[in-house]
Amino acid sequence: PSFRESKMVRSAIFFLFICAALAEKIQFQPCDSTSQESCRVYDAEVDPCPDGSTGEPCKLKRGKPASIFFKYNPTWATEGVLKTRAYWVSVVDIPFAGIDSDGCKVTTCPPVQNAENYYNFTLDIAKSYPPNRYDVKFKLWDDVADKKKKNCCMILKIKII
Repeated sequence: PSFRESKMVRSAIFFLFICAALAEKIQFQPCDSTSQESCRVYDAEVDPCPDGSTGEPCKLKRGKPASIFFKYNPTWATEGVLKTRAYWVSVVDIPFAGIDSDGCKVTTCPPVQNAENYYNFTLDIAKSYPPNRYDVKFKLWDDVADKKKKNCCMILKIKII
């Protein structure tokens, strides 16, 4: 590699280390026992979220994006199209508007069964979202199979400011 290429690689590695250092591991909860049986979610991080490890909601500013990352280990193999979605948790889960549901844009496709995979999602916090505390569900599933049996899911607490 040329000097310029190696300098670019070193810069990219440095940038990744900085991003990793700024992201905070957060406390989260699984969506339900069925999703826990079909997929283990762990090492969730949100950037920015300096208080996430204490169990406090991630404070996210309106008009700014937040990066959501977690590792997951599915017990299932993908049979069809991989989908993803973020939901406002309430009596009926309400999907965030304007989010691309193509799961292959946030993880490797297909995910490797019984192995560590990575989910990386950017959540845009619109200026129109009212300031408040919310539970937000992030779900990844096989669209062809039974969604209750083949999904990875977690809920995190946010506070929009």
